[in-house]
Amino acid sequence: MTPTTPLHARPRESEGKDYLTVHCAVMDGLALIVAAGEIDLDSAAGLRTAADTALRSDPAELHIDLSRITFCDSTGLHALVRAHRIAAQAGATVTVTASTQVRRLLELTGTAHLFPERTVPAAAAEPRP
Repeated sequence: MTPTTPLHARPRESEGKDYLTVHCAVMDGLALIVAAGEIDLDSAAGLRTAADTALRSDPAELHIDLSRITFCDSTGLHALVRAHRIAAQAGATVTVTASTQVRRLLELTGTAHLFPERTVPAAAAEPRP
């Protein structure tokens, strides 16, 4: 897998909030996005940018690792659904590794069927500096 670089790391102004970090890598038809922190109105653009960047490589699969996401609001959900729509139009599948919070959001909104759960090897999911 090619080394990953942070595509978006924006400091949060609110106390007690997690910064969002997003890393992206592409190898052998798999585009991998690893996100950590909170996805909300202030940070969802980072996930959108990562998805757009990853999908430009024309992968067969886009995998989004959300296992380290502690909060996701409707703007984060919109970024995920948008990535799914663009990937589907390009013939790519989208899979996720979701935190409990994200899985619950997907289930409550009826969008879980769009994002099948998949685990990628730990070495592939580890962000690199």
